[in-house]
Amino acid sequence: HNIVVHGSGIVSVPYGIEIGSGTDATAANTLDDYEEGTWTATMQDGNGSNVVITGQDNNYTKIGRLVFVTGNITLNDTGKSGEIVLTNLPFNGGAFSQLACGHFWVDRAGPSLDTIGGTMYKTASTASAYFVNPTGGASGGGNASNRYFQFSDWANGRYIYFSMTYQVLT
Repeated sequence: HNIVVHGSGIVSVPYGIEIGSGTDATAANTLDDYEEGTWTATMQDGNGSNVVITGQDNNYTKIGRLVFVTGNITLNDTGKSGEIVLTNLPFNGGAFSQLACGHFWVDRAGPSLDTIGGTMYKTASTASAYFVNPTGGASGGGNASNRYFQFSDWANGRYIYFSMTYQVLT
């Protein structure tokens, strides 16, 4: 049953939490989905090869059509190349024109090495996210050809921390 919040109190009707009254009391004003949980990420390198990751601690909260994901993952692989792509997000993105954004940081074992971090984004209708490193791994300036986080910049046994918000179809 719904919990309907009107100016005069709470009334029980089916299918969600409805906020509004009169003409505002529509399906568009009904919270009909809430979920939270954990998820297992997968990653691929620039050649589409699976990257072995361990030590995952990934969580999500879905409220209506907004999904908030957070996590950290540890690399347990060598010999891969190209850009890193996070795959298997808990929900496919909706077919919306805007990109979803978030941020990430790579723990590379020391202050002088911790130069990688930046923005994450995902495109419409996918469950994949891309890591954009504005400095290209170099302090003070970028390398445009390597603006995406490269496997060669991720030390085995080290962490990536991230969070992102995106929209899904309800």
